[in-house]
Amino acid sequence: MKKRLLKIVLLSLTLISCGASSEATPTLPVSQGLPSIVPTTISMPTPIPTEEHIASPTPVPSISPITTPTVTEISPSPAASTPPTGSEYSITVTAKGLAFDVKTITVQPGQLVVIKFKNEDSVPHNMAFYTDKTAKEKIFVGKIINGPSSTTYRFKAPNRPGNYFFRCDVHPQIMTGTFIVQAKEPGY
Repeated sequence: MKKRLLKIVLLSLTLISCGASSEATPTLPVSQGLPSIVPTTISMPTPIPTEEHIASPTPVPSISPITTPTVTEISPSPAASTPPTGSEYSITVTAKGLAFDVKTITVQPGQLVVIKFKNEDSVPHNMAFYTDKTAKEKIFVGKIINGPSSTTYRFKAPNRPGNYFFRCDVHPQIMTGTFIVQAKEPGY
């Protein structure tokens, strides 16, 4: 019992010398039946925050909201779906929001195709034309350009009518379209 009493007294003195006061909280009850010189409660010091313990606010980076690009499908008018007549076919195609604004291009066999290509995104794009979606056999591959900028592509359409394929080689799964080579209908 004397050893236990000595431990309690030493603990009390240690706590008092560390800054504990009778006003500090919380208190821990001590077993009853001790001599009157031993306090019935032991006061625990309340930590006082100092400058080194107070955390400075950490700046939180701002996060821009994620926007989903809108894709506008342009339905060709009856006149637009008919292959153009003449030796040259000109069109403007814009890449914006990781999408082409034109999904179908229709030309005549062997016609000179002139595409003013506008890249309005901040990532690189191009237009590449292939015989099919495997992209193994190329018809024409335009230079990849960083945006925002523009360039002009010129190439001759295949002589054989059919449905071909175009895409952005940088984003081949999401930026695609159909390239139709169609003989002009009689009567035009």
